[in-house]
Formats: sequence, structure tokens, C-alpha cells
Amino acid sequence: MNLSADLNRDLRRTVKSFNQKVRRAERKGQTGLPQLRSVRELKAQFTTESDLKREVGMLRTFLNNKEALQRRKTADGTISNWEFDYIANNLKSTKAWVDRQIDKTSKRLKDYPEHLYSIRADLNKLEAEKEIINRNLNKLTARELRTVGTVVNRMKRENLKTRAGREYFMDNLNQLLRARGTNKAIRSDVAEKLNKLTNEQFLELYKTHDIIGEVMSKIPSGTEPVERDEKLDRAKQVIATDDEIVELLDNFVEDIDDYIEEVTQ
Repeated sequence: MNLSADLNRDLRRTVKSFNQKVRRAERKGQTGLPQLRSVRELKAQFTTESDLKREVGMLRTFLNNKEALQRRKTADGTISNWEFDYIANNLKSTKAWVDRQIDKTSKRLKDYPEHLYSIRADLNKLEAEKEIINRNLNKLTARELRTVGTVVNRMKRENLKTRAGREYFMDNLNQLLRARGTNKAIRSDVAEKLNKLTNEQFLELYKTHDIIGEVMSKIPSGTEPVERDEKLDRAKQVIATDDEIVELLDNFVEDIDDYIEEVTQ
């Protein structure tokens, strides 16, 4: 995602001010504070400029709201206004995420009966969380609200992990296809179709086909400082010496529509 200069500047300033306010509150001994943010994390977390602008708006709301760190009473204690608003703002997407996790875990229960007890435990936990999430937020205790907040954070971590993995896969795939001699128009067509997948659909593709895991394993990950030209050189070495990945790539490009249909139907 290429951001405008104005949005980049606004993002840096907002994150800096947000973190300064959180640190000041920490020094005063306040609890229930939001996690510190980083520009890099936010850019990785959001794939569209509109979503990123919405998140920047939420950070700015925290900055401008003098009552953000004031406490609201519940039946068993207190919770900060910021914590409550954070949960409320993410509730809809969290409910949808939990429903998807329940569906996927239920499917695993049928597909892997040998792991019945561990999968059933995961499913029971998700269903208990769903029961709390579907209640009226205003009637939840502080402990229950923090349970919902934990689920919100888990959803965000999983989404961030998936997006980072997708970016890494797409970069490696492009380098390998370039090394294979695939023309730019075809590479762009494949990328466009893959980018339309949701994170859940991308994960399903990963679980059901070898292509993603193989592509991700062929070139060093982002933790290693690999220059762009060096990465292409390594991709050329893979193409020259690994017939299996060449066959996988050729089949993937040729049958891309079938792969997409399989995980979107």
C-alpha cells in the first residue's frame, strides 16, 4: 500500500503523540492503558488506506478525549472509558471473526477425530467467548469486558500475522515467477486475483495446497537483510535447480482460477 505524503506525516505525528500520552499515564500509575503503537505495525496491519485512516482517527480520538482514561463502574470493579470504547469499536468484526473460528474448528473436529479432546477444548473456549461477546456490553462486568478485549487483541494479532505472511508470500512468488520468465501481465493478473482473497480464504489455500508453503520456504524471510537483486538471484538459483517448484508454479499460474474458486465458493 503506497500512502500519500500527507497520510504518512499524519500517521507519524499521531502515533508519536499517542505513545507520549500512554507513557505519561504509565508514569502516573494508571492502568487499563492501550498498547503502544508503531508506524510499521499499523502499515502492516491495514491493507487499505481507508482502514488505516479509520485507525488513525481512533488514535486521535483517544488523544483528544480528556475522559479517555477516566474509569467507568461495573458490577465488579471499573474499566477505563478507552478500554470500553476500544472493545465497542471492534465488536462487530470480532463477532464475525469468532464465528469463523467456530466454523473452522468445528470442521477440524470432523476432519481430525484423533485430536477430539484438544479440538473440543478449543471449540468450547470459543463458544464460551461468543456467549459473552453477544451480550449487552453495558451489562458486562469489568472481568467479562476484559475477556472480550482479549479476544479483540487475539483477532488483531492473527490478522496481522496473516497479512505479514501474505506480503512475504506475494513477494517471493513475484520473484520466482520473474526468474521463471513469466511476463509482467500474467504476474499482475495472478497477484490481482490473490489479493482479492480474504485472510481466511488465503489461509484455506495455504492449508489445502503446497504452493504457498513451498514458495515461502525457497527464499530467506524478511528477518534476513536480503537486497532486491540478491533475492532475484536466489530465485533464479531455485528455478534452475528445483524441478518440483517449477512444476508447482506452472500449474498454479495455469490453474489460478480453479485455486481461487475452490476457496471462495
